[in-house]
Amino acid sequence: QIGIKSVACNVSDIAAMGGKPTFMFVSFALKPDTEIEWVEALYQGMGDACRRYGVVLAGGDTTHSEVITISITLLGRVAPDHLCLRSQARPGQLLCVTGPLGGSAAGLAMLMAGLNPSAYLKTKHLAPECRLDVSPLIAPEAGAMIDISDGLAAEVNHICDQSETGAEIILADIPIHSSVIDAARSIGEDPHAFALSGGEDFELLLSISQQGKRRLEEKGVSLTTVGVVTEAA
Repeated sequence: QIGIKSVACNVSDIAAMGGKPTFMFVSFALKPDTEIEWVEALYQGMGDACRRYGVVLAGGDTTHSEVITISITLLGRVAPDHLCLRSQARPGQLLCVTGPLGGSAAGLAMLMAGLNPSAYLKTKHLAPECRLDVSPLIAPEAGAMIDISDGLAAEVNHICDQSETGAEIILADIPIHSSVIDAARSIGEDPHAFALSGGEDFELLLSISQQGKRRLEEKGVSLTTVGVVTEAA
């Protein structure tokens, strides 16, 4: 699971810029008592994720430490006219996400509370997948794009800061999976808090025109509008 997640979160950054991941370099710092079986399982997870996303594990380094550390450098390429920056949002564009939010944070909260999360929440937190499956289709149509690794609220702020715009988000329109709602109810939390500030969902947040969204939906890309880009306050 650690191997899968370490690859997915890096590939997600490439996907968020409209790019395609290519070569990955991994450096490990391992404790002296680290078991060989643990390292083999870590590589197994990395290998599975690399095959899924078409990444070549090209090398790296290994050393010893008192703390286990995984350091990944991931390279990628992107066509110049498909490059999506945080600075490319424009007033009047829609703000859309590629899927439900809050699953990873809800899964973590359940585990921290000593409860057994649903299979959906457990997968979202422990072995997430990024949205490289749709980012190549989205990139030609999108303005700004960013992956949701810090929570929706933080990512909207990042886009607004870099694009010098404002934004209006409609809380009721944020897509939240039923498992997140159930988990929040069981531990007395607000499911919207998981979506807004939980992070590690690795869905994409993008700005896009109405026409661009319509064209993507005609190609089978599912997007949920959560707000609009406005003039800076």
